[in-house]
Amino acid sequence: MRNAIVLLMACCLLLIAGCSRPSAIRTDETKVFQNDMLSRYSAVKKLTIQSEDTGLSFRYVMDGSNAEQAAIFEETRKFFLSETVQTKIVKERFADKHASRTFPYPDVEIVFSLHDKDTADYKYTSGYYGSNTDPSVIDGYRTWYYFEGDKPGVKLEDTDTPEAK
Repeated sequence: MRNAIVLLMACCLLLIAGCSRPSAIRTDETKVFQNDMLSRYSAVKKLTIQSEDTGLSFRYVMDGSNAEQAAIFEETRKFFLSETVQTKIVKERFADKHASRTFPYPDVEIVFSLHDKDTADYKYTSGYYGSNTDPSVIDGYRTWYYFEGDKPGVKLEDTDTPEAK
């Protein structure tokens, strides 16, 4: 009986871990974007674009200045907000797939890890919804927040970037 309980618990853990694993997003558009960013910014060592159950992330591993980080953020944000990404990835891979959910659209984060660390040194986040309790309040990824390490997030104005502060 004890072995059955241990086996059942192990299966549950595998199921939980398997459901929450991020998966790479590989489309023609994301491949072109990745190659372009890697060739344009020598400080970028790696860029992964991945999805999880409720979110999408752009993860940069890099060395570089705040000015480079701000420029990379702006380019990534523009790419994410492009009609192609909004249609092919956000709508088709998330919203249509999860239409039965209260909040079917994903959150997005643009993450910067310096010097090959697994943790985020800086990140920007945004969401489709303007409320986490009312799905009728739509922000449409217009509001972005900037986080530095473990510090509280700062809401960015339309053109704010950390270098401008």
